[in-house]
Formats: sequence, structure tokens, C-alpha cells
Amino acid sequence: MGDYNYPEINWDSWNSPGDSTESNEYRFLENLQENFLFQHVTRPTRWRGTNTPHTLDLILTNEENMVSNLEYQSPLGKSDHCTMKFDFNCYTNIKSKPKLIKLFSKGNYIKIKEELNKIKWPELLQKENDINENWKSVLSIIQDMDKKYIPTKERKQIGRGKNNFPMDKNTIDKIKRKNILSKKITHNNDPEVRKEYNKIRNQVKSRVNKLKREYEKNLSEKAKENPKAIWSYIKSKTKTKEGIGDLHLDPEDTKSDKTEDNSKKAKLLVEYFSSVFTKEPDGKVPSPTPVLVTNDMPYQKIKEEVVLRHLNALKIDKSPGMDKLHPRLLKEIAESLAKPLCIIYNQSLENEELYYNDYRAEISGSHGQNSIRNTLNYESGEEEP
Repeated sequence: MGDYNYPEINWDSWNSPGDSTESNEYRFLENLQENFLFQHVTRPTRWRGTNTPHTLDLILTNEENMVSNLEYQSPLGKSDHCTMKFDFNCYTNIKSKPKLIKLFSKGNYIKIKEELNKIKWPELLQKENDINENWKSVLSIIQDMDKKYIPTKERKQIGRGKNNFPMDKNTIDKIKRKNILSKKITHNNDPEVRKEYNKIRNQVKSRVNKLKREYEKNLSEKAKENPKAIWSYIKSKTKTKEGIGDLHLDPEDTKSDKTEDNSKKAKLLVEYFSSVFTKEPDGKVPSPTPVLVTNDMPYQKIKEEVVLRHLNALKIDKSPGMDKLHPRLLKEIAESLAKPLCIIYNQSLENEELYYNDYRAEISGSHGQNSIRNTLNYESGEEEP
């Protein structure tokens, strides 16, 4: 932040005056763009008498969301530069509870398939049954297998440490040894302890750098297969974190009291989302013009191998749907799952009806450049493979 004294730069369009590529303004803008820096000041910050106001004082950051709630206030004393007040969001973490995640890479899929293959699907999924009941039966069985044979672990909130990548036990032991020696040095500056500490420190640094390079190389090589992993790693390196922070009790007043209570946040967001839904007019709903069908669609029967082909084509790096069935699970048990799904699909065609999932919509918060603490900035939106 400072007075850069480039009055001719247009910060709305990021353009410098004239066509010269040798001007200081052009070089300054080019430098900002090459280093991926953001400039947050958009109003004039200096004026005197009848002179044209100019934007001279700039705030530069390497992340867009590091500056929020920027205010332009009156100058101090006889200065002709305004004062600026803003929130600097650096290395912040939104409070979150540990999350229970499923380890699909360690699932016992052989046992799941054995249990599914024992089920007599034609007897369980009778054509006379309601299609929704049949679907709920299949869904319940899969969910039970999921809970029974897919292990879970508690994933704590990721910290701001530099080493957010897996490390082997040998490296972790050396880091612990380094910390122990560091404490000894602070109490007793023994040359032998210092020598051992320096040796362990260098080993840790070398090993951590090597593991980091290998991990990042592996992520980049598998970027197309598993893009979520690389984007998650990139996000862990950002200084600002997105999430639902404390919200103003009055959405229209940014100076109102804030709440960190989750139930109150949910109520505020629900009230806002409800206010933006389209309100249909009262009265009778118009009926569509009937369409004359001249050619009936011939009878269709879905084959089991077609269902199997689609299950095997699932991308395991994608998130589960509203039924909470992860693509990795469905793909691993595709051979045992194709038959019951085929029965459901054919029943749907024969009875000319669809089964439904009795779930509500999920809403998550997202924000732009403004404060994330105001409900007006939120929009609707959605495990480890």
C-alpha cells in the first residue's frame, strides 16, 4: 500500500495513456499483470482545490479476497490525500468442526458384491410393487453396504502450515526429534546438541522438500484424471479462506450486530433465499395445448449390459448426488448393481412413471469481493475417492 503517483492510469480498464510501451505507467501495469497482483482502489484518493481528482494511493495484494470493506474517509489534518480504512484478510480460517469422511480407496468391495449377489432381485423387486418402494429397497441396501464396508475417518480442519501433503513416518519422527533438540538448545546451548540439531534440521529440510516435489509432481501428472485433488491442494495454499463467517443480524445494515450461532445463520440465509424466489400469481394455472401423437414410441427394454457400461463409465473423482451414493462405490460394485437397476428402469418404462428421491435442495454459500458476513452476498450452490 502506498502513493504510487500514476494519475493517468485508468483503473477501471487497466489502461495507460497513449500508445507508448516505454512509459512508466505501461511498465507498471505490465509488472502488476505479470506478477498476478490485484489493485483494490477504484476511487480518487487525492484532490486539491480545482485540480482534477486522481487515484494515486493504491492497495496491491496477490489474492483478490485479501481486502474487503474498503472505505474512503476524509484526509488527516491538512493533507490532500484521503485516508482509507479496510479489512485485511490474511491467513484466516473460517471456524469449522472436524468432518467425517469415507475412505473409498480402502473399501471392502469384494464383500459388498458377495452380499449383493446373494439377493434374489426379481423376487424382491416385484413388478406389482410401487416403483418408489422398489427404488427405496435398492437404495437402502446399498447405503447399508456403504456404512458396513466403507471405513471412515475424522478429518480435522486443515491448518495454515506449509506442508499440507503426506509425510512418511521416518520424516515425522525426524521432525519430532528436531523439535525436542530445539527446546534443549533454548535451555542449554550445548555445542554437541547444536551440532546434532543442525544435522537433523538439514535432513528434515531436504526430506520435506523432496516429498513436496514428489507429491506435486504426482498431482500434476494425474490432474486430468483427478482435478479435484490438485485444486484442493492449490486452495490450501491461499491466504484467504471461503466459508460462512459471522453474519449481520440485519442484512440491510452492515453496522448491525453479528452472530456466530449456526441456527441463526441458517435462519438468516433461509429468509433471504425465500425473498428472492419468484412469486407466482394467484388464479388458475394455464393448461398447455395438447399435442397430437401420430407415431407411438415402440416398446423399449433396457439391457443389463447397457446399465453395466454406464456404471463402468462413472468418474470416481466426482461428488455424490442427492442420494449420497459415491461414484467410486457404484463403479466398484457395477457388476452386482446392474441387475437391480435394470429391473427398476424397465419397470419405469413399462408403468410409464418415474421413481423419485425424497430429498430437499442443498444450499451452500459463495461470495464475491464484498464482505462474506452479509446474507445479501450469498447464492445457492453442493468425499474422498
